[in-house]
Amino acid sequence: MTHGNLMFASALFTLLVVGSPSARAQQYAIRTIDVPGAAATSINDTNKSGQIVGCYSTADFYAGRGLVLANATFKTVKYPKAASTCVYGVSNDGKIAGEYLDGSGIPHGFLLVGKTFTVLNYPGAVWTSATKVNNSGVVVGAYNDGTTDHGFMWQSGTFTAIDYPGSSETFVYGINDSGTIVGNYISGNFHGFSLTSGTFTSIDYPGAAGTGATGINNTGQIVGVYYNTPYVDQGFTDFSGVFSTVDYPGADISALTGINDAGQVVGVWGGPSAVDDYDIHGFVATPIPGTHSPKRENMLGGKGLAPPH
Repeated sequence: MTHGNLMFASALFTLLVVGSPSARAQQYAIRTIDVPGAAATSINDTNKSGQIVGCYSTADFYAGRGLVLANATFKTVKYPKAASTCVYGVSNDGKIAGEYLDGSGIPHGFLLVGKTFTVLNYPGAVWTSATKVNNSGVVVGAYNDGTTDHGFMWQSGTFTAIDYPGSSETFVYGINDSGTIVGNYISGNFHGFSLTSGTFTSIDYPGAAGTGATGINNTGQIVGVYYNTPYVDQGFTDFSGVFSTVDYPGADISALTGINDAGQVVGVWGGPSAVDDYDIHGFVATPIPGTHSPKRENMLGGKGLAPPH
């Protein structure tokens, strides 16, 4: 692992409250996260200690390295001899889940505990990607069987497939310490879902053309991305069924990718060339106490980001 410094840009934005002008809107203090010299920086998760994980590239987005950010200093994470590495999840006790590409460009999942890597390949799969991990070392992610995508859960060497009932594809993105899982599935359009004690619940942002859930914390707060036609994509929070849009101000694309137990959210934003995997930036948004409204909130966004898949 190598060490370096990240550049931060700070800003403050206020979510606009729909239907209740007098209500207090949620406000966040925002930091943009860019690795110096990178063509793209993606931020994917954060934990209760404020550790932030993701990946970056200085040239080809698919030949990047993972990163762990703590106290304004980052460590790069590279699976040994891999062509590319990306970190997607971090547990509260510092376990890391991610994906690496081998020399043939095939994705493989991994779990990193301390300095020890464990490769995660779903049996018989064409490719495997690990997306999040909890304190118990339960890893979730997705695999492709050569025909379609399926979600999975892995614990102590045992894989369990996860498929939303009746769906054509399922992708799992998040898990908390109680074992609640979130992700998205395709049934006509993209839909988010949660899975608790064997019970699936569909998640759809009101009025959206498609929704995907990307993270969940230990209080059950969910984050994700939704989109409208054509290509108007925005980040959102789902707090006990109350939806709020959270967009990086002025961005062409926005998405939320993770949330910690303090309600701090992380995500990605980008400019016009973000659809080509350049001009992508990470961010972290910290809620300002006393500014949350119980009403449904919304912030206007821009075009660009495909649904999580």
